[in-house]
Amino acid sequence: MKALNNKLNVVLDIGKTNVKLIFLKKNNNIVKEYKTKQRIGYYKNTIKILKSEKIIKWLIEKLNKESKKNILENFVCTAHAGSLAFID
Repeated sequence: MKALNNKLNVVLDIGKTNVKLIFLKKNNNIVKEYKTKQRIGYYKNTIKILKSEKIIKWLIEKLNKESKKNILENFVCTAHAGSLAFID
């Protein structure tokens, strides 16, 4: 079995234009960064809504890829200040 390379912290940054997934060493050096464009939908033709299913699918794919090579320790999520999350 292959040894895992690094212990990394993970930052998910959900912005207005892009979603970024950043993998950092303990000293905050970036090891890997992924970026994808936001997919926007509209509620009643006025309120912008992120297509979260696509973001989640993309996120899981990238986390699975990196977890095969590295130990993922801490996870932090940041979002644009104007964001809201509606939870059922």
